[in-house]
Amino acid sequence: MIARASAGRRASATRLYLLYVQLAEIEPPIWRRLAVPGVRTLHALHGILQAVMPWQDYHLYQFEIGDTRYEDPNPDDRDPSVPDPRAFTLDQLGLVQGSQFQYTYDFGDDWLHDLTVEGVVPLPRDFLLPVCLGGARACPPEDCGGVGGYEELVAACRRPQSAAAREYREWLGRVYDPEELDLAAINARLGHRAARGGRAGSRKPRRGAV
Repeated sequence: MIARASAGRRASATRLYLLYVQLAEIEPPIWRRLAVPGVRTLHALHGILQAVMPWQDYHLYQFEIGDTRYEDPNPDDRDPSVPDPRAFTLDQLGLVQGSQFQYTYDFGDDWLHDLTVEGVVPLPRDFLLPVCLGGARACPPEDCGGVGGYEELVAACRRPQSAAAREYREWLGRVYDPEELDLAAINARLGHRAARGGRAGSRKPRRGAV
């Protein structure tokens, strides 16, 4: 599952960050555990979080680390005095084991992710791609209405024959299973090849999914 880096890329990468990510205000928790090379920028970490949850990258985001806010670099009206997440790697942020910071995605639904640095270790030889080491439960659908809308969706999952469940299926265009997690598919989005014989996204829906 570990990708091979070129010698030039390897020379500048010194640390590997073990991150625990949990979506705030949701129980049972939706979480992911990641290993990310320290040469990755905060903007790259945004892309990694989009891949592992997964979100669809439709909306703006920001990181808050200590008293500093790093805002999405894309808006035309962005305040130029706010630090650009493309300019800072994880290695440059002073993160240590136990450090905590936050990532907010979509300022309408306001999805807050709490991140904890579980470990900082020397980068293993030739480690290049980030990897998702584990997790639990499916990410909420985009634009479902934040935590409140997600809770209504999960309640509909418990009544798959209800009108609410049918409406959600029509809106999503697919079956939604709040307990599903396909680790192989997540790591495929991060650039890892699936194991021989494996196929991302091939799991059947659980009973009770909508």
